Amino acid sequence: MLAVLTRGICPGFEVLLERLKREGLNPVEINEHAVFSQNISSRETLKMTIDILHKLRARKVLIIGNDELLKLAYGVCSAGFQVAYVPSADSSLVGKALGASTVTRFLVHLLTLAKEMRCCNTMKILLPGGLRGLLSKFEPLFELIDGEEHCFLLIAGIRMKETRIDLREFLNCLDIDEQEKRRLETLAQSLSEAFTEWKKVHHVFCFDEEPVPISKIYELWKKVKEDEGSSSVREVGDQEHRELHSG
Repeated sequence: MLAVLTRGICPGFEVLLERLKREGLNPVEINEHAVFSQNISSRETLKMTIDILHKLRARKVLIIGNDELLKLAYGVCSAGFQVAYVPSADSSLVGKALGASTVTRFLVHLLTLAKEMRCCNTMKILLPGGLRGLLSKFEPLFELIDGEEHCFLLIAGIRMKETRIDLREFLNCLDIDEQEKRRLETLAQSLSEAFTEWKKVHHVFCFDEEPVPISKIYELWKKVKEDEGSSSVREVGDQEHRELHSG
């Protein structure tokens, strides 16, 4: 049995599960709500996940999701489980992530429509904040709000009247194209080989690339987060310095 936990923006997830079944694996989904709640700490989340895995008697775990689940995957493999992690479209690893090309294609379609609707009111598309990496391709047509949680994609018209559309839940319902289906086929084959032939699995699987150890990706991710935090602190300090001297 292969325990599967997913969270985030990952259209194509169901297709991947079907491909894994064809490869001879028996994927069993862990209910996201059984693991996550609104104010749960990462240590409690890890403990709860491990408890569920023990109850399922599962030693093999596939985790698909954003940076939050990368951190969880690292903790689960450190507890002795065989773990494969696949990044979702709202992860930092957006280049080869599950559903990234589908979401990008959809956003490009929205922006194309926007060019034909210049006489309309401004439309604000509410998206998960984790899609910042993908949205950076569309600057300056988007703006971030509410800190880390959400972002708006501004796609048409003037700001006097605005229409807001919430796409956070809708994105996972997008249909993937034939190219992405073929990539999922290759990914399923790689995952099947890892879980059936390797002695240990603690790797990140991206499209068209060799698997990379989770520990390597996790340490790189932590360094990036630390650098971003230091940069933010410096920016706040510089702003306070300017305000002090301008007063």
